[in-house]
Amino acid sequence: MTVLVSLNFPDLTAPVADLVRRFTHQALCELSEKGADWTLIDTSAPLPSLGEALDTDALLLLGGGDIDSEIYGVDGPVPHEYGVDRDVDEFCMEAILGAADAGVPVLGICRGHQLINVAFGGTLVPHLDAGLHHGPSGDDLFVDERIEIASGSRLAGILGDEVAVVRNGHHQGVDHVAEPLRGVGRAADGLVEAVEHPDAW
Repeated sequence: MTVLVSLNFPDLTAPVADLVRRFTHQALCELSEKGADWTLIDTSAPLPSLGEALDTDALLLLGGGDIDSEIYGVDGPVPHEYGVDRDVDEFCMEAILGAADAGVPVLGICRGHQLINVAFGGTLVPHLDAGLHHGPSGDDLFVDERIEIASGSRLAGILGDEVAVVRNGHHQGVDHVAEPLRGVGRAADGLVEAVEHPDAW
């Protein structure tokens, strides 16, 4: 499995760097405990060839900075936009589409989930105020959020339930869901918190 994450994106503060490294470490430990072999590609380092990233049997994209809002059609400043690296965004989206074309399973968490939607042509809400999806800052950034899972979706089948409580701390979110993706997880305010492809994994 190839894991894509930026460990040193622009505007990175020490507390956020600690969060990114902790979350990445936790994800990698979980993979190892489940018996998965993984290769980490730090996309804030010099980028490898796309072929190298796609020489894998699965692709996992983790969280990090914001996606460049110009990619999904927003002109002008976005409140609290941080960590933008257009080259990394484009590399990750090429990897997503290349993996999908090759039949390689793709999973995106947080920024990764948003990248999948944008890669297929969808858009994002560029800024969400503190409340349902994130706290004000620092230690209070992450909140527990109840998500309704679509009946009959693969996600519902995997979780064995149509409700999940997830730990969220995101100020951007999926807006228009790209074709052919389907929104299969929604927050109480209707924001899409999970998408899946009807055919590809």
